[in-house]
Amino acid sequence: MRDEPAHRHAARHRQARRSGVSAASRLAESDGCNRSAHEYCGIEAASDGFEIHIKQDQSPVTLADLAINQILHAHLLEAFPEDGWLSEESPESPVRLGKRRIWVIDPIDGANAFIKREPEFCISVALVEDGHPVVAAIFNPSSDE
Repeated sequence: MRDEPAHRHAARHRQARRSGVSAASRLAESDGCNRSAHEYCGIEAASDGFEIHIKQDQSPVTLADLAINQILHAHLLEAFPEDGWLSEESPESPVRLGKRRIWVIDPIDGANAFIKREPEFCISVALVEDGHPVVAAIFNPSSDE
């Protein structure tokens, strides 16, 4: 997205504002979030090694999962403090059930691929408002897509 011509970039943001997702779109595209995701989740980070833990449901979780979860939590709830939070890597909290908007996160979707250093994993983020999904993004840091 960073390399797109300015007129297309502006048009996309005008359309996003009309559709009511401009704040989420701008946040998802911020360089700070992209740098953080690459920093903790890119193939470069995987090649440095990481700890793997097995969760109670017998699925793997890496320190990269937890770091990305923490980064997204900090960025999103700082920008939208009234929103709820549901993440595969955060403790379950009934507080979110009283929220109108809830961020739904999988910090590393495809953890087994990430662990095997295969570039087939992504960061998944969605926003649900009044029980309906309104915006979602999937980012593969290994291919920058």
